[in-house]
Parts: sequence; structure tokens; C-alpha cells
Amino acid sequence: MSKVYLLLASCVIIALFSNREKRKETEKYKRFKLRKRYIQLTL
Repeated sequence: MSKVYLLLASCVIIALFSNREKRKETEKYKRFKLRKRYIQLTL
């Protein structure tokens, strides 16, 4: 159960970061976004 809560919290944190980083848009962040998308597709 704690794992589920951690996943939800991380998703919220990532969403907040994406809103904040939209102006910066570094390559590192883009790569992280792509990796996250791939993970979502594979699951």
C-alpha cells in the first residue's frame, strides 16, 4: 500500500515540476518525460 502512495505522490510532484519547467524545458527533462511515456506504454 505504501508503494501505491509513493507512486501517486511522485506523479503529483512530476506534474508540478512539468508546470514549473515548461519555461526552462531542458533536454534532460525532455528525456525524462520520454522515458516516463515509454514506461507507461510498456505497463
